[in-house]
Amino acid sequence: MTDFIEGNLLFRFNERWSHLSHWDRHDAYHHGMRRCESGKAVDFIGVLDQKVPYLIEVKDFRIHERSAAKIPLPREFERKVRDTIAALAGTHCHGRPPDCADIFQTLIKTRKPHLVLWRETTDNFSRAHLADSTFLLAEIQRQLQWIHSVPYVTSRMIDGGEIPGLKVSDLGPERLAHLNKLLEAIEGGICRGQFSRDEKAIWKIQDTLEIITLDRILSRVPTARSIRQLLA
Repeated sequence: MTDFIEGNLLFRFNERWSHLSHWDRHDAYHHGMRRCESGKAVDFIGVLDQKVPYLIEVKDFRIHERSAAKIPLPREFERKVRDTIAALAGTHCHGRPPDCADIFQTLIKTRKPHLVLWRETTDNFSRAHLADSTFLLAEIQRQLQWIHSVPYVTSRMIDGGEIPGLKVSDLGPERLAHLNKLLEAIEGGICRGQFSRDEKAIWKIQDTLEIITLDRILSRVPTARSIRQLLA
């Protein structure tokens, strides 16, 4: 089993998966595409049954509502897919790191990667959520005409997510409330100039499973000089 956390969700990949990576936190991305202007990345990449590559982008809108000022979600997803494939091509050309080069080889052989937008909202059970997912899928298919692929827009409430060998579970309302409170405090501190933004540190906070650890971090927000200090 390989576990990844994104938002307030636990993604548990079973033994059918290989070459798994939390890609937007991978050193190859941070030392490569992320240094480019507006370089983007999906959240997870991996290969199912040694032959089917998956690129998975997670949006947990229960934590952060989407800003109206952002580009439309289908365009953002397409950009993240495009930049991820370009980054994997770059690692393949350099021959490092090996796991990224292997995934790119699988992409070439398969010629039809599965591209997943995992979207969680507060109204997952509603007809509106299903209708929005259908609309998003149509727009994503239009944006992704440049690549032969199998796109999905899914969530825990749509056929269990539709992805073989993957179980996704919620980490609970208590953790979600603590996480929201913590991230709001961090954003407030950034806006007031109390400390500078450190995305990798925020990611580590979001990866924290223990509520007691979140409580400890939250109590130190007003006195921290940098977000990284919150993790000390």
